[in-house]
Amino acid sequence: MRKLIVLLFPLLPVFSGCNLPGDEMLENKPNLLVRLTASPAEYEEVLIDIQAIEVNYTTAGEEDKSLYDTQINYGVYNLLDYTDGKDTLLAEITMPAGYITQMRIVLGEHNNVKVDGVYYELKTPSSQQSGLKLNVDSAISENVVFNLLINVDVASSIVQLGNDNFIFKPVISTFNETSADITKNMIEPSASKPY
Repeated sequence: MRKLIVLLFPLLPVFSGCNLPGDEMLENKPNLLVRLTASPAEYEEVLIDIQAIEVNYTTAGEEDKSLYDTQINYGVYNLLDYTDGKDTLLAEITMPAGYITQMRIVLGEHNNVKVDGVYYELKTPSSQQSGLKLNVDSAISENVVFNLLINVDVASSIVQLGNDNFIFKPVISTFNETSADITKNMIEPSASKPY
C-alpha cells in the first residue's frame, strides 16, 4: 500500500522516490477530484481550516509510482457556504489506476464557530489531530474522472460543552459521483445538537 500525500503547495507537482513513471503522466488531466459540501445548521459560520489531504491506495503491479500532478486549495472554509446543493473543489489529483482505500483530511488550528456575532474556538479531539479518516474503498481509472464528494453533517458534528466550549466531532459521508453510490458514514455520529 502506498500513501499519496497532498502537500500544502498548490499548483506544484510533488516528487518523491527514485523510480519515476514516464513524463506522459504529467500530461494527464486530474482523475480524482475532491469536493466539499455540507448540510445546514443553526450557526452563523462554521470555519474549518483544511491544510492537507492524504490518499491511501493500492495498485496492481507497480507500487512505486510516485509522480503526481496535484493541486490542493488549502485554507479556511465556511462550511455553511456549501449547503443546499453547493460545493467547492478541495483538490485535483492525477494518480495511477488502482484502488483508493482511505483518505485523510488534515486540519489546521484556525477552526471556529460563530454564534450571536461572537467567534468561538472549535476544538478537535486529540484522536483526530492527525487528520480526519474517511474510508473510500473505490477503484480509480486513469481515463475516468472520479468525483469524490465529501459531505459534512454540520449540526451533528458540533458538540457544545458549556456556553463557550465547542468541539468538532465530524459526521461525514462520501458520495461517488462517478458511480452515483453513497458509501457510508465514515465517522461515528455524536449526540450533538445545534446551538
